[in-house]
Amino acid sequence: MPQKEPLVTICMPHWQVQELITICLRAIRKFTLKIPIEVIVVDNGSEDESLDYLRGLKWIRLIERRKQDLPAFWVDGFVSALDIGFASKNTPAGLSVCLSRCKVTRCALRRGRGNSN
Repeated sequence: MPQKEPLVTICMPHWQVQELITICLRAIRKFTLKIPIEVIVVDNGSEDESLDYLRGLKWIRLIERRKQDLPAFWVDGFVSALDIGFASKNTPAGLSVCLSRCKVTRCALRRGRGNSN
């Protein structure tokens, strides 16, 4: 069966939170296997094992930012990561995921596609 073009992009800023990014990406993968999505993770200069983990995931698009290219204030880094991710998306719609409170459910994804269940 041919792969459908993604309808929505999920954009996730990231900085050195391997446990949270792993949980979140596993949930996204689990509940979107049959839903055509694009996942972009924008890393904000991580220097821990999380970057190697992300590099190993072939089903996401990883954008790596160098530490020296980041804004001084972390909020600006977070917001500019979203800007970079959404500027490079290949879909008509986008959704951002904040890793401090990540919970993806099948019901939420269906609602996002116009279904009421």
